Amino acid sequence: MAWAACVPTNKIHVNLPGPKAIPPRLGDPILVPHQLPLGDSETTMVDDVPSGTMCRTLADLLLMADRFEAVSTIGAALNGKMITVDDLPGLVESIAGRRGVIRAREWINQDGPSNTEAS
Repeated sequence: MAWAACVPTNKIHVNLPGPKAIPPRLGDPILVPHQLPLGDSETTMVDDVPSGTMCRTLADLLLMADRFEAVSTIGAALNGKMITVDDLPGLVESIAGRRGVIRAREWINQDGPSNTEAS
């Protein structure tokens, strides 16, 4: 199962199973391989290509991108009705135990500006 995340960079991040993720086998310097297990519920087909689900891709993005890129992309997914607010806790749960999850949890759980502030 492979997926790619569109993070504004000159690199393409792909998730490949097992030995396929070894960089010399890829042979392309712009590809950044990852070996991240994907459960059956975290995969889907997009135009006959096996891909990560929207929630799984966003969860992985939380670990790879900076705050602005990650929060902006999640905001766009919410605005485009690709995910719902109810999906947000699951994003963090799906990456539990991975490096960066504490930072990601803070980004997801941050409150917006207070409604009680004077204008």
